[in-house]
Amino acid sequence: MRSAAMVLVLASSLLAQVKQSEIDAAIDKGAEYLKDNGGGQRGRGNTTELVALTLAHAGVHADEAPLAGLLERIVQAQLVSTYNVALQTVLLAHVDPKKYRARIAECGQWLVDSQCSNGQWTYGGGLVNKPERTAVSGDGESGYVLKDRTGDGSASGDNSNAQFGVLGLWAAAIAGVKVPASSFQRAERWWKGQQGTDGGWGYGSRDLSYGSMTCAGVAAMSICARGLEDPDRNRGQEVAGLRWLGGNFTVKDNPKSGSWHYYYLYSLERAGTITAQKTIGGKDWYQEGARFLVDAQAADGSWTSEDPISDTCFAILFLKRATSSLITGVPQDRASVTPDDPATEPAAPDDPPKDEKK
Repeated sequence: MRSAAMVLVLASSLLAQVKQSEIDAAIDKGAEYLKDNGGGQRGRGNTTELVALTLAHAGVHADEAPLAGLLERIVQAQLVSTYNVALQTVLLAHVDPKKYRARIAECGQWLVDSQCSNGQWTYGGGLVNKPERTAVSGDGESGYVLKDRTGDGSASGDNSNAQFGVLGLWAAAIAGVKVPASSFQRAERWWKGQQGTDGGWGYGSRDLSYGSMTCAGVAAMSICARGLEDPDRNRGQEVAGLRWLGGNFTVKDNPKSGSWHYYYLYSLERAGTITAQKTIGGKDWYQEGARFLVDAQAADGSWTSEDPISDTCFAILFLKRATSSLITGVPQDRASVTPDDPATEPAAPDDPPKDEKK
């Protein structure tokens, strides 16, 4: 009887496993929703860069509508918001880091100049310095070196803006822009100093830990270590944060928060991918998250708990495991239902013919 019961449990588990075809279909349907309803102008706040990043990961070519129009609008707009500047940096590094290197450097300098005195970022900021252009970078193209932050700036910010600030700087770095070590050092000091005794992070200084901000802390610790060229320097903080996430693991809501569910799932994707975790708390975080998202998608292709535009973006970025390109420098052409297993990872897409490169 025990053997038969075990077989039934195993069969039930296998039936629940999400298939790549289901993931691909959900991504395509979500992308169509964004094409029809996103455009960067609807949703809570300015979602232009978020929508563009999502469409780029969903397979829309940079020359296709509506992504082509979004990119044109983005690179011509004034830099005013940490979220948008950081996401713009990630977007341009993903789409074409050579073509957009000058703009990436400008975004990176804005992030350096706008960093708060305590190492966080807040909503706004401004460009103080101009990045220094070098004759040639390692790939034979014009390179850029960012100047260190000058002046005091804002005293403090919040951990949500702070995680995107770090993410943007790392995107600039992998795009070939030289980011000052001091920016990563300031951020590292903040995140290290504000980790709770339980291993988690909250929204501000020593706030109660919850899911999305603990994911943010884990990812920030790993990115800062990479930015300082010592990947193991914050391993203890990463492990403690992952232990908190494992002890509170769920994909059905934002643990200990109750809001911003899909924002949490995208944060979980970054933390899991950047730290190369197949499981968190013994759970296959990608498999469980993908299963939830495939089942939760609305008939029109959207997802929503707070806002259908941003939530649909967060869902697709999770399903695409979008952060992989920030680790390898090469975007994947498909998601993977077995993350961090080289034997089953999809191959990197072949380079297009030279006459198709932009």
